Amino acid sequence: LTATYADLAEKYESDKKYEIGTVLVVGGDAEVTACHSFMSKRVAGVVSGKAAFVMNEELSGGVTVALKGRVPVKVSGEVKKGDLLVTADELGCATSAHSDDVPPTAVVGIALKDSEMGWTEVKV
Repeated sequence: LTATYADLAEKYESDKKYEIGTVLVVGGDAEVTACHSFMSKRVAGVVSGKAAFVMNEELSGGVTVALKGRVPVKVSGEVKKGDLLVTADELGCATSAHSDDVPPTAVVGIALKDSEMGWTEVKV
């Protein structure tokens, strides 16, 4: 199999519509909601815009969440290539963990590029 885009995603019920790159956690009024606290251990993934493969595609509404692969992600603070990213206090953003000692369920992904406030590309 081959694909033009670079992530494997699944549709989840969400409490509202979210922009591409928003970091989501399990919770809220539906299955997923935007993160809003540092290093949440309930990471669901990142909102995908162009998934190579989408599971649960027939779910009406909801949001497509990248589970594996390469996606853009909103970031807060300074991020260096190779940093482990975790949820940030800023709504829907990831930030550097500044540590390699992170619980697996708290990892959003690994930064593939440097960034300072804004966007970076992440491997989830």
